[in-house]
Amino acid sequence: MRGGVHAVVRHRDAFLLLLRGHTAPWAPCKWGLPGGLIEKRETPVQALKREVYEEAGIVPPYSLEGLGVRGGSIFYEIGVATPKVALLDGEHERYMWANFEDISDLHAEGFLAPGCWAAIRDAVVRDARRPAYRA
Repeated sequence: MRGGVHAVVRHRDAFLLLLRGHTAPWAPCKWGLPGGLIEKRETPVQALKREVYEEAGIVPPYSLEGLGVRGGSIFYEIGVATPKVALLDGEHERYMWANFEDISDLHAEGFLAPGCWAAIRDAVVRDARRPAYRA
């Protein structure tokens, strides 16, 4: 069985959400994260880079940090310098950059794909636990 990869893409304090199309076989009409299945002969990082490019048009360089495994998928956080996005794969109808409060509201209203809320929450909690840098 192949596993999956997903990316919590962050630009400053905003997170990238992609709206899945109404004909999507999984989580139609839900906001979610870029990601998908790991193909044969791919490493998880190779699969992540491919999926992020195919779904959002984002290419390296960007920062990349593992967030852990949840429900058979490996989650990573990607930090991008610019919020430029291009929906290339036809799977998604729209995208948006949303702050944590707005994402919390979408979660409460049932508009997020499974796993999306937990991955973003984990990234925010991890950041809050990091010691602040002082010069």
